[in-house]
Amino acid sequence: MNSSKKYFATGEFAKLCDISKQTLIYYDNIGIFKPAYKDENNFRFYALSQYDTICTLITLRDVGMSLEDIRSYLDKRTPQKAVDMLTNEYKKIEKKIQELDDISRNIKNKIDVINKGIKIGLNNAIYIKEMETESLILNRFRCNSETDIIFNAMELIKYCNENKIYSGYSLGATVSKENIINKRYTKISSLFIKVDKSIKSEKITIKPKGLYACINHIGSYETTFKSYDRLLKYIEENGYDVDGDSYEWTLFDSLIVKSEDEYLTEINIPIRKAI
Repeated sequence: MNSSKKYFATGEFAKLCDISKQTLIYYDNIGIFKPAYKDENNFRFYALSQYDTICTLITLRDVGMSLEDIRSYLDKRTPQKAVDMLTNEYKKIEKKIQELDDISRNIKNKIDVINKGIKIGLNNAIYIKEMETESLILNRFRCNSETDIIFNAMELIKYCNENKIYSGYSLGATVSKENIINKRYTKISSLFIKVDKSIKSEKITIKPKGLYACINHIGSYETTFKSYDRLLKYIEENGYDVDGDSYEWTLFDSLIVKSEDEYLTEINIPIRKAI
């Protein structure tokens, strides 16, 4: 540092600002941030008063503002333009923070689902559970073929993407009470994605609170009939009736395991005591 004039050489100022010397030289060359002065040998020197300026410019660059936009602002800068520019960038940052919060929550949900599956392991015993309400983005349709399922899955995913509804949960399906009783387990009535209760949408359907007979099916989706048969037998033998549509949702899929034989699907059937 030049003690008589309180100036920093390029390397000293770069170290102070935690940036590279080359960055300062580049910014000078393109006219974005110039040194306080250059000596007779063309060496650059910076004043301490420039510290806040370069830190702000680096922050704007780091949040995505282009160097061209920064230079354009500097060419026409006024106090009001500074407020307008910083306000605009602040709004962008707030939006990005919200997006990152959403991503963080979705990843946390996915971790919780996987941990639940790990805890279950190979346990496919039937159990009865009192379940709370859950929010679902649900798309009902008449299933006549696998093409219908694929088309409606695409429509549901498209809707969620367009409305920025992300949850980290896998696609789920329902089977109507009628189809369960008649053992048409592959006749899907709707597809859904479970979402956090804070999500607002006209497509929100509430999975009812109540008593459910549950099983964790291990294996491909095509073999879920085995678990449905076990559930129906259990429900009948223990004095219950099916009281609504079933809900299936995936804990382990191709993202988690290599083989369809290792898929893990939770099946819930609402029940009530037989009269």
